[in-house]
Amino acid sequence: MHLSLMSELLLLKHAELLQEADNYRLVAKLRRSCAVNRATRRAAQRRAEADSR
Repeated sequence: MHLSLMSELLLLKHAELLQEADNYRLVAKLRRSCAVNRATRRAAQRRAEADSR
């Protein structure tokens, strides 16, 4: 009984860590996506300014 309880706790902790890693990857992906969007907008803005000159 005690052993199975311990292994259950370890599995839960492992699942938590995996979830955390997934969240971290998701956040990193979102940050990259936002950075790409910002860069695209800035480039478009620069092009528009160059065209209007």
